[in-house]
Amino acid sequence: RRRMFGINSYSSLNDVKDGTANSVMLAETTRLVYNGNGTAWGHRGWVQTGHDLAQDHGQARGINDWMYGFDPATKKVGRLGNWGTTGSLHPGGAHFALGDASVRFISQTTEFSILTRLAYITDGQPIGSF
Repeated sequence: RRRMFGINSYSSLNDVKDGTANSVMLAETTRLVYNGNGTAWGHRGWVQTGHDLAQDHGQARGINDWMYGFDPATKKVGRLGNWGTTGSLHPGGAHFALGDASVRFISQTTEFSILTRLAYITDGQPIGSF
């Protein structure tokens, strides 16, 4: 399964077989995470990670995961539980740029299976509404 971008990879619009309106290019995030502090450059010097909607970190929590692991005591809105996850300070979800250059606000209650399908560009799976 391919994503639009990734380590040592590239794609053109011709590679997006699932349709550009059904494929995420970019996702909004915050840089304040459980085991770090927010900085102007988001720890770019030592944390170089992308945001993969199809990566569940063993937890499959999706957008705005404010809890580290499964410990409710760690929950703090605005501080993501894991590096490389999608989140925003907007209530209820985050903004995503799709392959057709549109920007969509996607709810944090969107099923993880739909987020996973949006991450892939050639899996041929139906997306459903989001």
